[in-house]
Amino acid sequence: MTPAVPAPPMAPMPPAVHVTPTIRSAASASAAANASTGRSGPDRWTRITPSMSPKTRPVRSAASSPVSAPPASTADRLRAAGAVLRPVDLTPFTRAAAMLYEGAFVAERYTAVGAFVDGGSPDLDPTVAAVIGAARDIPAHQLFADLDRLAALRTAAVAALGDADALLLPTAPGHPSLADVAADPPGANARLGRFTNSTNLFGLCAVAVPAGEVAGLPFGVMLVGPTGTDERLPRIADLLTPPAHLAVVGAHLTGEPLNLQLLAVGARLVRTTTTAAAYRLHALATTPPKPGLVRADTGGAAVETEIWELPAEGLGVLAAALPHPMALGRVDLADGTAATGFLCEPYAVHGATDITEHGGWRAYRAAASAAGGSHRPRHHPTEL
Repeated sequence: MTPAVPAPPMAPMPPAVHVTPTIRSAASASAAANASTGRSGPDRWTRITPSMSPKTRPVRSAASSPVSAPPASTADRLRAAGAVLRPVDLTPFTRAAAMLYEGAFVAERYTAVGAFVDGGSPDLDPTVAAVIGAARDIPAHQLFADLDRLAALRTAAVAALGDADALLLPTAPGHPSLADVAADPPGANARLGRFTNSTNLFGLCAVAVPAGEVAGLPFGVMLVGPTGTDERLPRIADLLTPPAHLAVVGAHLTGEPLNLQLLAVGARLVRTTTTAAAYRLHALATTPPKPGLVRADTGGAAVETEIWELPAEGLGVLAAALPHPMALGRVDLADGTAATGFLCEPYAVHGATDITEHGGWRAYRAAASAAGGSHRPRHHPTEL
């Protein structure tokens, strides 16, 4: 049998989240609706329930308190979307997770490939062979004892979750190095599965999503949901996706003809700024009129820019509809930051009027209007 891996120490339980009266009232109404269908409380985690968009009622989420907790920004995004978070004791989850390799369930793997492992193939990973080979001698009575223990742990876990829609957990508790894994392969892998192993054993579903970085390394979280909520859970996970930011310099500016495209995908104006002094702006002969922003090797200048915040999927919608020769790329800003923005392929500005001296598209349009339309862009062969 694989030796037991000591669990890392647990951090203190986080404070309960205080909800606003509005959310509390809505949650109470939702609980009453669930009760009328016979799916209130812990029973939600054992029955197959119909999928439901999180926008139809407040999302209730249980937050864990392990040594590697989800970043605060993750919880903040859920709260901003109207979720109510409360702490949960993970003891039944982590004890069940340990049973995956420390108990009799590993015998299932021996049933599947034990004969092959016993054949001593040189292609077998020695750690995998040792884990599966050790399951050969697990007695049948231990399996039934473990099934009883697992059922008790599941009952405790479901009771702890109550009427929560999902459990928020780190996908993994840390970032083991190759040296860490080489020094203790079973232990390193067991620790990585500390928060995931119980999901299948309990018959629950889960979805993992990126959650930024911790100490400069990528970090992810997962949402564990009741049985049968596989379709609904990703919709809750969408609430964790950070918004995108888009830099616009032309026809998508506030008041310009294509600004409606931003509003249609749920974008909102964050601020007005300028690019870094490294760009040239050209008036393209398009319908509607728009400029082309190109990064310059030399002689660049700052160009008026609006920064818009929008859902990540909204950025995908805009990218899919972007006409040639426009493109999305990195736009460096005056404050040293950068954002994804509308750029123009360099070939398309050949022969186009350079309007950089005006400092931006709106200033150029105002000057052209004041001059009675004399500032007309020279035609180039590409029409948008």
